[in-house]
Amino acid sequence: MADRHAEEAGVTAFANAIAVAVLTAAWRTGDAPPVIAARLGLAVESIADPVRRVSHALLVRCWTMLAEDADDFGLRAARLFAGGGRSLVDYAMMSARDLHGGIATFVRFQRWMHDAADHRLRIDGEEATLQFGLVRGHRLPAVIWDFLTGMAALRVQALVGGMTPLRVHLPRAEHSDAEAARDLFAAPVVYDAAAPAVVWPRSALTRPVVARDDALHHLLARQLEVALGLPSATEPQLLAAEASEETVAAVRRVLATELLRGEASMTTVARRLGTSSRSLQRRLQASGTTFQAELDGVRRALAQRLMAEPGASAKAVAFSLGFSEMSAFTRAFRRWTGQTPTAYARATT
Repeated sequence: MADRHAEEAGVTAFANAIAVAVLTAAWRTGDAPPVIAARLGLAVESIADPVRRVSHALLVRCWTMLAEDADDFGLRAARLFAGGGRSLVDYAMMSARDLHGGIATFVRFQRWMHDAADHRLRIDGEEATLQFGLVRGHRLPAVIWDFLTGMAALRVQALVGGMTPLRVHLPRAEHSDAEAARDLFAAPVVYDAAAPAVVWPRSALTRPVVARDDALHHLLARQLEVALGLPSATEPQLLAAEASEETVAAVRRVLATELLRGEASMTTVARRLGTSSRSLQRRLQASGTTFQAELDGVRRALAQRLMAEPGASAKAVAFSLGFSEMSAFTRAFRRWTGQTPTAYARATT
């Protein structure tokens, strides 16, 4: 037992997973979040940072304590946060081409959220199953599996404009209010299952994502690959664009990748497109634009898109676009829109 606890101590998850539990408890009981955090021995600011991580053991302890007198606590948390509290992985899913791409994105980058995550997409016959799990030696309480399966079902509904599961599997005894669980999932719930899972028709995987954005998806996927040390799954092909529209589109695609690496220079982009800097500059001028204008435009479009999302964090967006200082991001955003990121978010959400 001591060995398992020692192993779990080195495993981390995002602190905002505890913030979700604290805010759900506040919503359910009416107590202020700082009061609830204090009961757990935590400071609110320690769990509000979008990039801070906490130990697996602390994550489990907090969720378990807050769910002691409500066996549907995880389901309530999922319903409360399904429309907000998004991470880089969520944004990458939301900009994918289709549902298959969205779920595959979640699976590929799962350890961005939790070091020991071992979730898998299985396709068997006419069914597609997202099965949740942890690597050997780690466990999560039922309340967190309730939250994760609930979030998966609700996020998929949002991704494709409405899609209910065929059924949901939960490794726990039936909820005291089983009807509430069926209402949230809008599907039959199989209790005492071997593993938590959400099952959809295989045919649903081809449904297009409502907010598909290829450039944004590529940008976020590359950032996550870099952050997690993963090899690129979609290295841009060298392009020899002839038409001016193709040239500009090619430059934007490459910029969406190189921006993350801090190498979005004219020389780097030209090399990726298989041409010289001088030739690329001439093509852009013939198209009525410049390299700097395109670089600025890619940053601006992504910043506005991300800040318009409900619950957007200016700090997280700045981080995703490669700004090392919030002040620099704020100045750039004000130049682009005439507003601060926070004011823009309030006006558009």
